[in-house]
Amino acid sequence: MLHNGVQAEVSSLAPELRGSAFSMHSCSFFVGQALGPMMFAAGAGLFGPLVMLGIFGATLLLLGPVVAHLFRHSGPSMGD
Repeated sequence: MLHNGVQAEVSSLAPELRGSAFSMHSCSFFVGQALGPMMFAAGAGLFGPLVMLGIFGATLLLLGPVVAHLFRHSGPSMGD
């Protein structure tokens, strides 16, 4: 769900920056999709899968409110 919020914010940028913003967003999204499983597998080998699920879950739980706070203070979005 973080992906949807970030993509909506990217689409509301100034027209001259929109292409670069979408490119950076896509690159970040797919790099994250590639690195996530590798990080999980490496951590699961060291700490176990339940610990890694807890770490990944806690990261998402903390990252959601931080991103929402940053979007709230970044200016008007598409709906405003």
